[in-house]
Amino acid sequence: MSIPRVGIEESRATRSQWGSILPGRGIDGIVYTVYTPCDLLMWSQVRIRKMKEVIFLKFVQHETLLRKLLGTGNARLVADFDKDDFWGCGRYKRGCNESGKALMALRVYLCDSKRKYKQPQ
Repeated sequence: MSIPRVGIEESRATRSQWGSILPGRGIDGIVYTVYTPCDLLMWSQVRIRKMKEVIFLKFVQHETLLRKLLGTGNARLVADFDKDDFWGCGRYKRGCNESGKALMALRVYLCDSKRKYKQPQ
């Protein structure tokens, strides 16, 4: 199901320093939320923390994955996603590699013997 593009003209008319909000309902009567740049900035601050939480839960629940991660030692981990230069290294290998960084941080966290699988804050 695709989200209908509604309210484009209204959006252009309501521009402000915070961006625009697309008012209106879809053809099915459901109100769709369209995020402003302010919302996206907030999400950009939260998404790495949320990804770390998800990775933690995934790896502590799957012993095979945990062993593989810990088996990488101190190696630099690179998520070779050619279509994603935020979570991966991107097409030109210059991306942020946030997924790889999250895995390396988890590996360090789990190797600390004082923290036996308590979820990181």
